[in-house]
Amino acid sequence: SNLEGSNLSRTDLGNGNLRQMNLKGCDFTLSYMCNAYLRQGNLPLARFSKADLRNAFFGNCELSGADFSGADVRNGYFKHAQLTGASFCGADLRNCNFKDANLSGCDFRGSDTTNSFFGDSNLSGAKALRAPDRPAPARSVKPSPSLHTNGRS
Repeated sequence: SNLEGSNLSRTDLGNGNLRQMNLKGCDFTLSYMCNAYLRQGNLPLARFSKADLRNAFFGNCELSGADFSGADVRNGYFKHAQLTGASFCGADLRNCNFKDANLSGCDFRGSDTTNSFFGDSNLSGAKALRAPDRPAPARSVKPSPSLHTNGRS
């Protein structure tokens, strides 16, 4: 099916089966897409801004240049997805699976990637990707001599 360039903003596509569809450049802004199944879909330049994408399945999808800014993508599945240059600014990406995904040049500024998996992914040039579930390494601080009392009060 070919819906290239369609305006699907504010649409209820929850639990929808959109497998192998051509959705290039579609606008899904503010859409409800919980549990949507988009496996092997063609979605480059699609806009998912502020969409509800919890538990959505994007395995093996072409999503280069897609905009997920401000979207709720918790528990999303992006294994083997092509996401070159996609924007995840301010997105909730907790518990997502990005195994073997191409995330080169993606923008993760302000996103929450807690407990997400990025194993074997291409992250070259990705902006602001951090793992908030891993504490920053402690800095070594040497005590100043004035803090030593040598056992005296």
